[in-house]
Amino acid sequence: MPLIEYHLLPFLTNFLNEQDSPQEDDTKRGYDNPMKLEFRNEEYLHLTGMFYQSWKYFPKMRDELLGYLNEEDHSDFGSLPRSDDKTHVTCVHARRGDFLEVGFYGADPDFIRNALIFVNHRESTQRSRKVVLFGDDVKFMKRVFPGSVLSSDESKEDSKFFVSQNSPTEDLVYSKLHCDVVLISAPHSTFGWWMGYFSKGDKVYYMDIKYTNDWVYAVLNSGYGFVTFITEGPFFENLEYGLHGVSTRCCFVSMSYAVLIIHFVYRYLILFYPQHVDKMLQPLGIIAMFLFFSAHGAFWTWICEECLAPNDEIRDIIRPAFQEVHHVNSDRISLLTGQYRNASDYVVYKSWIGISALTLFSMYCMTVYFVLGYQIMRKMNESCNMTHISVNLNRQLFKALVAQTCIPMFASFLPTIIAWYAPIFLINLTWWNNYVCNIALSAFPLIDPIVVIYFIPNYKNTLLVWLKLRKPKTSFTTTSMISTAFTS
Repeated sequence: MPLIEYHLLPFLTNFLNEQDSPQEDDTKRGYDNPMKLEFRNEEYLHLTGMFYQSWKYFPKMRDELLGYLNEEDHSDFGSLPRSDDKTHVTCVHARRGDFLEVGFYGADPDFIRNALIFVNHRESTQRSRKVVLFGDDVKFMKRVFPGSVLSSDESKEDSKFFVSQNSPTEDLVYSKLHCDVVLISAPHSTFGWWMGYFSKGDKVYYMDIKYTNDWVYAVLNSGYGFVTFITEGPFFENLEYGLHGVSTRCCFVSMSYAVLIIHFVYRYLILFYPQHVDKMLQPLGIIAMFLFFSAHGAFWTWICEECLAPNDEIRDIIRPAFQEVHHVNSDRISLLTGQYRNASDYVVYKSWIGISALTLFSMYCMTVYFVLGYQIMRKMNESCNMTHISVNLNRQLFKALVAQTCIPMFASFLPTIIAWYAPIFLINLTWWNNYVCNIALSAFPLIDPIVVIYFIPNYKNTLLVWLKLRKPKTSFTTTSMISTAFTS
């Protein structure tokens, strides 16, 4: 079998044969050796992988597959040029159509023109050069090179650019007989890949998918779903314990919500029911707060493990993306994932239930913050007969409360909502997840006390004294925040 030469644009990469560099080719094309299934004893094996775009899957079948392309029944290519001793044909596949609708990278005229300059420089020849464009948008292809000749038109001797209007089968036969070089301008196109595989010249150039926003490349935001995973630590290589580790790490979000709710309830009781404040600090009250805190974490963990834990189907879907981006096998990584489309009904329903439950849970927490926060701020503004010191303290507490009400919304709720729901609209926000969402969620428990320290001078001064950045001051004035600030 002749070696098919694949070149990566804009950076050149040669795909060598299996003996030279099997690992490099396996990683870049997502090849998974099917021979590992040879000794399985099951009667039927259901393979659910995606994008089997590697010649290694059928290295001994190329001649047989080429034989299916019947030249006798599909030999009328109209005015398209024929490759011979005098003519060199470069075939360009330009996929657009539904790619533009679903968010995949579609053929770009500037890339095609610049790539052809690169290809012509690489493929030196004394023959006359002809370029044929194949694709699903004839009007677009004619605009790439104005004056291009359609396959149904009469050709002139000086014509250099052509556009095929033939059937897909005829295009594959044409590639088999006349394509000396193939350029794939939309890297997600499987038809373009087959044109390259069947091509006469066995030389293929293609757009690097890493320079597009195609979801096969984005892992944390991959297509109609998302993936959350750990990259190191004691749970990294143990799938069973790792799943518990990832879920527990995620439940810290809900437990931080619980701490803030307890805080807001405490401040609410101080203003409206001060006689009940002591009950919160009694053993029974402490046990109730601990159970509330634990219930928040347990619910979040249960949803993650029951609805977002990956099964074999999910791992098959995300495996090519992990191999393409991280060069690792996702089967050995602990992760949580949701898939909103392009999967079985069971996976889709389970993902929607899980994300909907987490969303409603988060909304309940945000509602408690805003309702209690509003009630507390209104009560603080209504209080009268306060001393000057109490007025200043009240103003400081008001500012801190406003900040504490907004922090969970902007540091936790919105980042997670955007990360969860952006894939539904095929919005690739991998950068958001890596550099905004993860950082915000990690910093969220730290931000809240910092805000309180900033707005309450007594806390701030104490911290500065402790850090030896300010000398301690002695004050002989004492006041009760509860009795003085809120007497009627």
